[in-house]
Amino acid sequence: MPSGTFITQVCYCFKMKSFFLIIIFISISCSSHREPTPTGLIIVEINPDKGTYLTKQNLQQLEQVYDLSPFFYTRKVLISSDVNSHPAPDLTLTTHFAENPRKLLAAWLHEEFYWWTEQNKAKLAPVLKELQNIYPRASGHAHLLLIICNLEFKALSYYLGDKEAKKTINDLMKKDRLFPWTYYQVLNRNAEITKLMNKYDLIPAPL
Repeated sequence: MPSGTFITQVCYCFKMKSFFLIIIFISISCSSHREPTPTGLIIVEINPDKGTYLTKQNLQQLEQVYDLSPFFYTRKVLISSDVNSHPAPDLTLTTHFAENPRKLLAAWLHEEFYWWTEQNKAKLAPVLKELQNIYPRASGHAHLLLIICNLEFKALSYYLGDKEAKKTINDLMKKDRLFPWTYYQVLNRNAEITKLMNKYDLIPAPL
């Protein structure tokens, strides 16, 4: 066999071996690669429209501006323009506050604290009993709502400061007519409700 041909064949074999080694390396790398686990909110639009799109965009913007992770009691958020479309057990937001970031933040926090109460039912029992004594005429759900709205107000203050938080809650109460009795108690008897929750160690971090 001519020496040139032999050298050519050796080079060819070396190149093929190198090629296969590269392919094996890529295959191993790909097989070991995993999609990163999402660390933020998982936002899904139900029957997408302009309202759901704006709400999603503004919620994502809030997530970029603030570290919302301390209140991720659930990370999945559904957004729907239909006020009657609240698929259980997912957290669902309507599009009422699509263009009002402060109120959208309040709405998201409000729903997250519903999830927090579900995760702390046993610890909440004595607090609810004491609230029944303080507000005997209020329904059972009203007592739970006092806790949720109180935490919502505290979390808003954590992000926006007390002044903006109070303004947001006032707007929700007076302009949007949302939970007027409950928000009034939160704004005017906040210290009393907070003292009761502190008594049972029910103020979640970082509040």
